[in-house]
Amino acid sequence: MKYAEKIILGTVQLGIPYGINNHTGKPDRLTAHKLLQTAWDGGICLLDTAESYGNAQEIIGDYHSAQSNRFNVITKLQYSKDPDGLLQSVLNDLELLKVDTLYGFMFHHLDLFKRNPKNLKDLIRLKNDGKIQRIGVSVYTNEDIEFILNYPEINLIQMPYNMLDNWYQRGEYVRLAKDNGIEIHVRSVFLQGLFFKPLSDLPPKLRPLRTYLRQLQELCCHYQMTMEMGAMAYALGRPEFDRVLMGVDTPEQLSGNLNQINQLSLTDEFLKSVDAIQVADTELLSPVNW
Repeated sequence: MKYAEKIILGTVQLGIPYGINNHTGKPDRLTAHKLLQTAWDGGICLLDTAESYGNAQEIIGDYHSAQSNRFNVITKLQYSKDPDGLLQSVLNDLELLKVDTLYGFMFHHLDLFKRNPKNLKDLIRLKNDGKIQRIGVSVYTNEDIEFILNYPEINLIQMPYNMLDNWYQRGEYVRLAKDNGIEIHVRSVFLQGLFFKPLSDLPPKLRPLRTYLRQLQELCCHYQMTMEMGAMAYALGRPEFDRVLMGVDTPEQLSGNLNQINQLSLTDEFLKSVDAIQVADTELLSPVNW
């Protein structure tokens, strides 16, 4: 698989303004379609969306209606629903997205999965009916991953992973998930754009990360990579990860990233250098704490 084909395009930015370093806001319809077309032309065939991403699902469906191209799509359940509500929700998602089956349907967080055990049975039924291909959970902590291992019906997880929330923080649990046959997708590889923010512009709460960010800048400079490519290389270089989620703000940004990704030359030395970074203030690795 080429590196670009390993990428999932995140679509939250199609439905709502998103990201600490996003200065362009939500794109208009034509720009959104251009972004999706750029992804398709670049070899990306899988999209990540959710019911809570504004009208992102509708925009994807609008693109599908206007094109012969059909992306594979993962979407997520955001709120608690009774069984009948969940079944109808999946059918509504399929209609909005203009697809016949979902690559994956995920609980947006583990607590939602815990509060709705009956929903898992309905998702199994939908999987057996061919409406969804994989049942997943979006996890946030290592403890979340450990909990999911008790449910063999869950065969997909999406987890945070990046140059600071790295192999030192996550490696042991990634191995456990792979040993249990779980497909692993990683998100937050740019830490919501934090890697691109000037160190002088860091808000007070994030200033404890300044030393680590400077260290990453120096590493990427040494290996002649931009921070964007360093972040992508670090995630793409791990064979344990099946897919890497990438979010962008504009078609031009996506095109530039894909061009650089296709030219990546990964080295074990770079990966090991990033692995060695050990962030002490681990609560700052989760954007929900910002």
